[in-house]
Amino acid sequence: MLDLNAFRVDAGGDPDVARESQRRRGASVDAVTAVVDLDSRWREQLQRIRAVRSEAGAEAASAATAARAPGSSSETRAAAARAKRELADRLNPLEQEERALRGELHRATCRVGALVHEQAPVRPELLALQ
Repeated sequence: MLDLNAFRVDAGGDPDVARESQRRRGASVDAVTAVVDLDSRWREQLQRIRAVRSEAGAEAASAATAARAPGSSSETRAAAARAKRELADRLNPLEQEERALRGELHRATCRVGALVHEQAPVRPELLALQ
């Protein structure tokens, strides 16, 4: 399985190298496009999760501080517990989607073969197609 950075232009990778390798071996170049698309979707999902955690973390921290304050009421403590549950309720579907995308990405990456050296001969039946 190839390193995902080989498909990420922003990480110095070049998906066209993998596409050419797939073409040289007679395999589908669509597999590379699928990896690039899934990787992009997966990384966007990670950003959404981080944003929710950051936003909710600040809210939860403020509620927890209020709950620990001397003389805090049981209502304040209940509000802190409620904020924690709401965070979990918001994160669970996002994390499930992230896991599903990560699994799809892993399977798609496994469908892309190791890079073929540029000096490797192309299969004869592929030469006839050029």
